[in-house]
Amino acid sequence: MRTSLPLLFVFGSSALTASAAVTSIAVTGYNRDIVVEAGAPANAAGVTDATMDAGTGNNGGTWYAQGFNTSAPTTGLPAPGSTIISLTAADHSYTFPLSYGPGNGAAGITPNAFVVGQNSGSPTITLVTPLQYSTLSLIGSAGHGPVSVNYTINFTNGSPSQSGTISAGDWFNGTAAYNANGRLTVNTGAFDNVNAGNPRLYTFDIPVTNTTSPVASVTLSSTSTTGTAAFFALSGTAVPEPSAALLAGLSVLGLLGRRASRR
Repeated sequence: MRTSLPLLFVFGSSALTASAAVTSIAVTGYNRDIVVEAGAPANAAGVTDATMDAGTGNNGGTWYAQGFNTSAPTTGLPAPGSTIISLTAADHSYTFPLSYGPGNGAAGITPNAFVVGQNSGSPTITLVTPLQYSTLSLIGSAGHGPVSVNYTINFTNGSPSQSGTISAGDWFNGTAAYNANGRLTVNTGAFDNVNAGNPRLYTFDIPVTNTTSPVASVTLSSTSTTGTAAFFALSGTAVPEPSAALLAGLSVLGLLGRRASRR
């Protein structure tokens, strides 16, 4: 019987080995339309309510989706619902919003990013399925950056929240997790930097200090009056549940312990 105990521990603990991969989390709570969608009017009028250059001033340069620039259809942000792998970390993946807007020549506002700074608001990123995480990760960047962005991680069981600050780098010339290779001036439809290596998105990892409580949401804010930060997805490293094999092993160990105590 003694030789079987280590085997139970080895078998059980192997199932607890956590993957370090940072994978997409289904979320809601996008607060601003900062992306010109494919099929929008050519001058991009009336299809955003914020821009990277001006926040809710809604003028100057901002993002456009792949397919909007018909002369360079592979430039821009990934198509809605696409999952990308970070260029800077192969174990990080991010899924973009399912929609950027009406498209098909129609104007209309569809929130498609978590945006802070220049009066853009304080969005709360709500997890569709709260889970325990050891790491959370955002993908985004800032116009007129860097922009200091405050975050608060909220948990489901009343545990104290976790707060901190990240510095969102300027959307030009940083080490890119994704390269859009083009931006657009709203209300004129003028492109610039097409296939010239900018603008860019970066990843921001946040270690979660409470790994035993499910994460419910993350609230973002910024007091910046000169820069706008936009984030398009939340990913994370989930804390694995104890395996059935481990629980069975612990049950057997408990039974053996009770038998031994009777001797």
